[in-house]
Amino acid sequence: MSGDPGRHVSEPDVAHGPTTVLVLDLPPLSDVAPTSPQIMVAAAGIEPGWRRAALSISRDSGVSWQDAGITAAPAIIGTSVSALPAGPVSIIDTISSVEIDLLNAS
Repeated sequence: MSGDPGRHVSEPDVAHGPTTVLVLDLPPLSDVAPTSPQIMVAAAGIEPGWRRAALSISRDSGVSWQDAGITAAPAIIGTSVSALPAGPVSIIDTISSVEIDLLNAS
């Protein structure tokens, strides 16, 4: 009896490190009203080997878990290091800037 060797994974096998997950409660991203509650999930890691995260959901306070799929490719996640200066909100500011510290800058 012979075994199936499976498929070749082209990405290098490197450590993925910890995962940062953000659960986002956003307005609908389309013109069609959702028929059920929806949340968006963004995830990324600090190591170059991070690819995706498995998602699970529990509807009974963690007694049981169900597969909810996987995240998309790594999200661009960061934290603002500086703040925009005060100014009128009725105009577009093309001069000021804000500095962002990215979770994974690669």
